Amino acid sequence: MSLSENIYKASKKAMTDGEIYLDATKDYVELRMLKTLSLFFSKFLKILIFGILSLFTFILALIAYVIELKRILGSLYLAFLTCAGTLFLIGLLLYIFRKPLIDRAAIAFTSKTFFEATN
Repeated sequence: MSLSENIYKASKKAMTDGEIYLDATKDYVELRMLKTLSLFFSKFLKILIFGILSLFTFILALIAYVIELKRILGSLYLAFLTCAGTLFLIGLLLYIFRKPLIDRAAIAFTSKTFFEATN
């Protein structure tokens, strides 16, 4: 065997091994993305369902709050205004403290979902 034949065979083997490695890496990345996206969408669906149920619960609690305020204040209009003021204050506090309460939690959630350690 000549030197050129040895170089040709070695380069052919290296090229074949490289193609096998690239195919395996492509398959791994596809499976990893499937796992990540399915985890993300399942968590998103859970949050959506929990959010809808929480919204209904919140609406019913607000109705009970207005009814109780009507009994205490004696006026339905004052009860609605007090309820609206309370909701406005809660919304204002959430807006002021949105970074530590909402933004950091959202970033932690998405980073944990997308960048979890492979086991």
